[in-house]
Amino acid sequence: MMPEETILVIDDDAFIRELLSEFLTKQGYKVLLAESGEKALEMLEPGTVQVALIDLKMPGIDGVETMKGIKTRDAGVLIILMTGYPSIESAVEALRSGAYDYVIKPFKLNELKATIEHAINEQTIREEINDLKLKINQMEDDLKKYQHLDELIRRLPHPVTVKKIAETYGRKVSPAGETRTPEIIEQIKQLGALKEQGVLSEEEFEEKKAELLTRL
Repeated sequence: MMPEETILVIDDDAFIRELLSEFLTKQGYKVLLAESGEKALEMLEPGTVQVALIDLKMPGIDGVETMKGIKTRDAGVLIILMTGYPSIESAVEALRSGAYDYVIKPFKLNELKATIEHAINEQTIREEINDLKLKINQMEDDLKKYQHLDELIRRLPHPVTVKKIAETYGRKVSPAGETRTPEIIEQIKQLGALKEQGVLSEEEFEEKKAELLTRL
């Protein structure tokens, strides 16, 4: 399956821009070109670029300042700096300033390709972790809502009153006002543990959780 990510190439050398454009396009990437840091910042739209290849030494704002400007507009862009004048100081400055990695000119295209693939893989993992955190937070909110309802039911055990409270929360209860919420919550927690252990996939977990919630 071919990649669909967009890579922004920023270099004042027209030959380097065209070389990278041709090579990366053949790899299946969408490529945007900018001859300066100023131009790159003008054309960058948040959420549209996954990786930026930036020349460290350019007229006007240099690679590090360009990187900082990009990060201000879109913190999700991973930066790979390109330099023909490598040094320990420049490498440390690049990484401290937020670069994912840097490559030394003249670089080998296959090595650059591997660096880009690693960057995109890491970005994908970060996005998956963020999505998982959001789902966990949502699940915790759901559990708190049902736990709160259980507390109300325990305080007001009369069947008619319980039914009214449950209906307010969109819940169905038995004629006697009984609820299986604690049992269901415990089962959902167990499913969550199985998902964390890799026994259940995300899809299986969501499916089984939805099924349990219908029994409330």
